[in-house]
Amino acid sequence: MAKSKKDISKLPEWVQVKLSKLEADVTHWKEKALPVMGKTSRLVLQGGFLEKDIYLPEDRRLRFNLGGSKFLEFHLKEKGVGVYGDWAIIFQCCSSNVALLSTKRMGE
Repeated sequence: MAKSKKDISKLPEWVQVKLSKLEADVTHWKEKALPVMGKTSRLVLQGGFLEKDIYLPEDRRLRFNLGGSKFLEFHLKEKGVGVYGDWAIIFQCCSSNVALLSTKRMGE
C-alpha cells in the first residue's frame, strides 16, 4: 500500500526528500519508456498480458534479435514499413496474409 503525503510528513526531512526524488524518477522513467501511452500512433506494441496497447513514437525502430549477430529491424515509412537486416532478408509466404521473415548470408 502506497504512503500518502500525510503519512510521509511524519518522517524525517531527509527521508521525505529522498522519497520525493524517487517518485520524480519513477515518473520520469515511465514517460521515457512509454512516451505516448494512451495516444494514437501507427506503431503499436501489443501483447496478451498487457491491459492496453502501447503506442510508440512513430520515429522509433523495432529490432528483433534472431540469435548471434542476426537481426531484423523495422521502421515506419510514409507508405509502408522499412525492413533492414544484417544479411540478406528472406521473405517466405506462408499464406495469403502470413509471411515469415528471416536473414541469411548470401550464398548459404
